[in-house]
Amino acid sequence: MQFYYYFNTAFLQEGAFVHLPAKTVMGKPLQLLFISTAQKKALVSHPRVLIVAEAHTKISIVESYVGTPQAHYWCNAVSELALGENAFIEHYLLQEESLAAYHLGTVSVRQARNSTYISHNFSTGAALA
Repeated sequence: MQFYYYFNTAFLQEGAFVHLPAKTVMGKPLQLLFISTAQKKALVSHPRVLIVAEAHTKISIVESYVGTPQAHYWCNAVSELALGENAFIEHYLLQEESLAAYHLGTVSVRQARNSTYISHNFSTGAALA
């Protein structure tokens, strides 16, 4: 794994946890929104997302990272997804960070038998992504 995954683990302070019990079907997408704003000094954030989808579940998730214009920061995001048997996740990652920001991210997926994971990644911001 990349070194920034370990930085995220060491400095983890915020994030989101989504648990789908067996046979849960979400009809509408779930949005996770992480916003970085301008600070007097550079900021570093290490958001962590953990999604556990048990057997026979279905969900679409939109994970968004946005920042205020010209804000200087580093967003070091980690997303972990665990899919049970016959689970289905469609995962959208949207990165619209400040053009003065840095965004590094890791996605880790564990899949059980007959599960389906579909990933879409859209990156439209950041000095480095």
